Amino acid sequence: MGVNVYKKILLCCDGTAANWCALKEGAELVVRLQAEAHVLAIVPPASLSASAALLAGACTTSEEDGYRRRAEEIAMRLRAQGVRAFSEVVYGRAIDQIPYVARKLCWDLVVVGHKSRNGLGRWWAGGENVALADRVPCSVLISVERPVVVSAGADSVRSKVPSGV
Repeated sequence: MGVNVYKKILLCCDGTAANWCALKEGAELVVRLQAEAHVLAIVPPASLSASAALLAGACTTSEEDGYRRRAEEIAMRLRAQGVRAFSEVVYGRAIDQIPYVARKLCWDLVVVGHKSRNGLGRWWAGGENVALADRVPCSVLISVERPVVVSAGADSVRSKVPSGV
C-alpha cells in the first residue's frame, strides 16, 4: 500500500445539512487513514457587536453552544475509534476562517460540504468570488450533498443529515 499523504485532516462544519454529510465522509476517511483530525465549527456572526462580545468571552449563545457541542461530539467519536482528534469553534465567514486555520495548523486536507446556491456554492466563494481551493495551502475534498430520496408508496425518507458521524 502507498504512503498516506493525508496525515492531518481539517473537517469544517457550519451547521448546514451539506456539512453534516461532509463530516460523515471526512470522519470515515480520517478513521481509514488513521489521520489526525481537527473538527472546525464555524459560527457565522449575527452582528459585529455580538461577534465582539463572543470573542471577548462576555457571553455565549445557544447557537455557539450547539456548534461547540456538536464539534466536540464528533471529535470524541473519532477518538473512540482510535484517532487523535480535537475540536475548535471560530467566528466569521467560512471563506476566511478555513484558509486561516488550514495555514496556521499546517493541514494536509480540508473537507467541506457543498450545496449549490444560485450557481455559487457556500464554501466555494466569498463576497469577492475567490475560490476556497485558491486560498488554502493543501488539498480540498468537497462532499456534495445528495438530495432527499422519497420512495413512492413508502413511508420512509432518507435524510440528508447523517446520524452516524
